[in-house]
Amino acid sequence: MAAAPGFPSEYVTLYTHDAEAVISIGDNVRLHGARFSSRHTIVVGDGVLIEQAGITDTDFHSLDRDRGAPRGESRERSAIVIGDHVAIAAMSIVTKGVRIGEGTAVGPGSIVVRSLPPGVFAIGNPARVIDGSNSQ
Repeated sequence: MAAAPGFPSEYVTLYTHDAEAVISIGDNVRLHGARFSSRHTIVVGDGVLIEQAGITDTDFHSLDRDRGAPRGESRERSAIVIGDHVAIAAMSIVTKGVRIGEGTAVGPGSIVVRSLPPGVFAIGNPARVIDGSNSQ
């Protein structure tokens, strides 16, 4: 297996926070400094590019003083699905419950808190669609 192109210091990290957590990564995916944190499910399609971005399907803990389990999280509500041929630029974060449609591009520094349709360009905090011309 050949090494992924990119800087040698851009390590990819996969963290699971539950024995039943699932991180599934498709074929021909390029990851450069990507960080995955899963308590539930993260699915990455084929031909995806993720550069120095964080993908997390959990809030890790509540904001209560005891820092207990986050309220309202479940596998169904928190799963992240990243479609085929998606590009997620550096310094972006994809949060729980988000689905990113096939062929969509997420611009640098974006915080994706809502699902994005296929074939668009989205950017910002929170990320919003600014161009629908990426459709294939």
